[in-house]
Amino acid sequence: MDSLYYKYDFDVEHAYIMRIKGNAHSERYAVRCAQSCEKVGQPYIMWDAFDGTINGKEIQFPEHAKNDSFYKILKLSSHYITKAEVACTLTHLSVWLQCALLGKPVVILEHDAIMLQPFKQMHSLNSIVYLGGEEWVKKGWQITPIPPLGSDGINYRFICRAHAYAIDPPMAKNLLAYVLKNGIYGAPDYMMRFDLFNITHQGCYAYDEYFDRNDTTIKNRNPYAIPRNEHLER
Repeated sequence: MDSLYYKYDFDVEHAYIMRIKGNAHSERYAVRCAQSCEKVGQPYIMWDAFDGTINGKEIQFPEHAKNDSFYKILKLSSHYITKAEVACTLTHLSVWLQCALLGKPVVILEHDAIMLQPFKQMHSLNSIVYLGGEEWVKKGWQITPIPPLGSDGINYRFICRAHAYAIDPPMAKNLLAYVLKNGIYGAPDYMMRFDLFNITHQGCYAYDEYFDRNDTTIKNRNPYAIPRNEHLER
C-alpha cells in the first residue's frame, strides 16, 4: 500500500468563492472577491451556494447538489438555528465534500472575502489554515501561529469567522465525519472547534469586508440559539 505522505499533494487546487446565485448582494460581493483573486493571481471558481434567504420557501439547492444523495443523510440537531445558517453550513460542507473528492487542498472564500496575496500551497497536514481577517488589515494585529478565536465561554472556542480559510483532504473528511455524527447545529465557524480540529495561522492572505453590514445573509438569529456570547479572544 502506498504511503499517505508519498501521495499527498500540498498544492491548492482552487479558491472556491461561495455566492448565492440570483441574490444581488451576494453576487456583487462575489464579483469583488473574484476581482481580488485575479489581482493577486489566485486561481478560483464560483461555487453556487445553498439559498436560505427566500422567505416562506424551503432551502434552495444549487445544481451541483440537487441529485447528490449525501445530503439526505444529514440531520439538523438544533431547534434554534435559522434557515440561512443551515444554508451557509451546507454550502461550506459542499466544498469540504468537493475537497475530499478532489484529493487536493482548496481555499474557501465567502463572498465578503478579499484576497491580499495568493495561497497556493498547504504547509501542514490535516489542518484548517485561517487566512486572516479585518483585524490585521484595519487594526494592525500581529500574526501569530494560532489565530484569535470565537468563544461561547471558556470551554467552547472555534474559528474566528469562516470567511477565508484553506483545508486539505484529511481535514475535509474529518469535518464531514463530525457533521455526519453531530448534525448541523450552528453556522460553519461555530462547528469548526479548536479542541477538535487543527487550526493554524500562517499569514494574512485575506480579510473580510462588507460594503454594508446589513448585507449579511444571516439575519434574525434566535436569541436562545448558540453561539450565545460570541466574542473574540486572543
